[in-house]
Amino acid sequence: KLQEHVWKIWTDVDDILLYAHVPFCERICAFCELSVVRPRHIKNDTEAYMLALNKEIWMYWDMFWEKKHVSGFDIWWWTPSLVDTHYISWIIDTIDRNFQRKPDMNISIETTPKIASEDLEKIRDYYKMWITRISMWVQSLSWKLIWRAWVSAEQNTKAAENIRKAWFEQFNVDIMYWFANQEDSDVVATVNHILTLDPDFVTLYPMRYKGTVIEWKYAQ
Repeated sequence: KLQEHVWKIWTDVDDILLYAHVPFCERICAFCELSVVRPRHIKNDTEAYMLALNKEIWMYWDMFWEKKHVSGFDIWWWTPSLVDTHYISWIIDTIDRNFQRKPDMNISIETTPKIASEDLEKIRDYYKMWITRISMWVQSLSWKLIWRAWVSAEQNTKAAENIRKAWFEQFNVDIMYWFANQEDSDVVATVNHILTLDPDFVTLYPMRYKGTVIEWKYAQ
């Protein structure tokens, strides 16, 4: 049934966008509403998950028996940069074996301020893999409101510097808003800080609270 469904939808579509979900994070943030592998399981589960992801890519090629043209490829949610770079290279290589890149294709990956500020070589490795766009979450400077006391403005600044040192010209920063008890001044402070990082893009997300730790806290 899956094969019939996929064939019906995509057989006449030549240009596609691809997305790879990599659900590993060092910490699970209080506002997270997604499925995330708990940190203590990352070491044992990473290879099995990445193997399954690559098998899925091959499965879709097998359904079509032709190379679709790829306009964009996002490696995302939540911290794909947490895994070893060879896993990311493995995914990109599998995409290249099964699909055909368009000349203007963008590959995008997400990172955290911690990883980008502490591991310049990993960020440079992404650029060498022809990853053209990198996104970093900052979310808010109201760390007490979002239960994220382990980050700092200085870390964000260092991360942005390393991303530029790694030659990236497409740099995005994520911001979240609508946190409970958040003042307008908190949002303004965050935006002003983001501007000092000089990103090429800024993406804004509203806080939705559904099924999160923060939702439980503010319901008390």
